[in-house]
Amino acid sequence: MTDLEQMPIAGRERVCCYITRGHELLVFEHDQEYDDGAVGTQVVGGGVDEGETLEQAALRETFEESGLVLERAVFLGTSHYESQFGRLEGQKQVRHYFWLEAPLETPDSWSHTVSSGELDKGMVFHHRFVVLEDVDLVFGLGEMLEKLEEAKIWKASAAAREETLETFGRIIVQKIRDVSIKQTDDTLKGLYKGIYARELQRVVTDESLDKNTLLEMLVPYFTDEVITIFLQVLWDELEIKVSVRTKAQDFRLIELSDGLDAEYLGKDGWIDRYSNQRKDVMKENAEANFHKNWSKPNE
Repeated sequence: MTDLEQMPIAGRERVCCYITRGHELLVFEHDQEYDDGAVGTQVVGGGVDEGETLEQAALRETFEESGLVLERAVFLGTSHYESQFGRLEGQKQVRHYFWLEAPLETPDSWSHTVSSGELDKGMVFHHRFVVLEDVDLVFGLGEMLEKLEEAKIWKASAAAREETLETFGRIIVQKIRDVSIKQTDDTLKGLYKGIYARELQRVVTDESLDKNTLLEMLVPYFTDEVITIFLQVLWDELEIKVSVRTKAQDFRLIELSDGLDAEYLGKDGWIDRYSNQRKDVMKENAEANFHKNWSKPNE
């Protein structure tokens, strides 16, 4: 950004860019001098062109004044002030501050010839990275530097939230969906020999059952299977910890039960107490046949 004396009309919106590389800020000086002395240390910035957003202006000014091609600018805040310099002295000005991140492999310093701009085109800016604690900017350009730390914390928090959501999605897909499908496939292949597995195998091979009856039996069966697997994942608490909020206080699920799947499927369990839909008759039949044959161990 050049001297405020070189700004165009009063009140024009401008962007100011804090470009960081790790814990360093990109600043520049240039050789041109003005009547009121040396320009001093500044940061990239400039006016907002007609038809572009503030973020677009920040990205464009970054390229024009430094040569860096960056993809995102995070808004930090807006400053309204009265100019103290040159022909704009006493007139109201507006700056919009943005944070941009340069790649870690960006050079420590370089010189760049400004590629555009009515006032700056052809000027040579000498860029360098300095640690934030050592930054001393002219014209009040450092007024939003304290916002950088807040933005970095926000970004870290946003990254953590995204990672958490991705972890939850992976668990849902791999440990619930995929396990449910594989378990069903293996059951239908006869790899499981439990009473429920044998009942499922019997039902799907029973040619006397019409399609609608079969579907009515299979839907609650597979619904309960998926929910049971989900409850087992919650109970393991390897990656997901769940608390339930009541009027009194919050409780972790693992503190309230010896097994969530038993709470769900057991006699007088959650299904018996709360479900308004049909029950899993396949499991009821399997249990009934098991108890019926319990007294006939040699058969």
